[in-house]
Amino acid sequence: MTVLLPLIGYLIIFNKSVAEFLHLVSELAGGSEKQLMSVSPKLMLVYLGTCGIAMGQVLYGVFCPSEVKAYGHETPYVADAEKVTKDFGYEKLEAALRESAYNPEYQRMRDRYEKSPFARPITEDQKAIINNGVLHLHFRLLNNRWLAARWATAVFYFCGLVCLMVPSLGVFVRVMKIIGVVIFADYSQLF
Repeated sequence: MTVLLPLIGYLIIFNKSVAEFLHLVSELAGGSEKQLMSVSPKLMLVYLGTCGIAMGQVLYGVFCPSEVKAYGHETPYVADAEKVTKDFGYEKLEAALRESAYNPEYQRMRDRYEKSPFARPITEDQKAIINNGVLHLHFRLLNNRWLAARWATAVFYFCGLVCLMVPSLGVFVRVMKIIGVVIFADYSQLF
């Protein structure tokens, strides 16, 4: 639904009947003649804000891996993945880690048990620790895979929220002024 907000906003902003109504509301709120000549800048900010949030949502939907969307953090991901991932699954994850920027960390984790000076076979407990580490590193790999898309998403969300905050802050300040006048004039009107 978020992606449709800019389309709905476009239809509202450029609808003649709605535009006339918004001009009437602006006039009643004390707008000047200059403000009544075009679409309200505040309304345009709301439109731009919804466009920014929609673009951020689209980028997030396209580039964020399903595991990251579903779990949000590596701890619940690892807890669930440990229950269902078997040796063949770990082999695929380890191959992906070896080809990534996480290879040094992966190798250091493996070497802790495999290249010890005592050279004993890995125990089941050690294997479980390594597998747990593999799952943690794999989640980090997924979470950091599309760095440019992540930054673009953050920029779109930030710009969208700033655009939405400007008119909202203006309304908030006006409401606070009205409440201040009421409180100082006759506080009994609040009750």
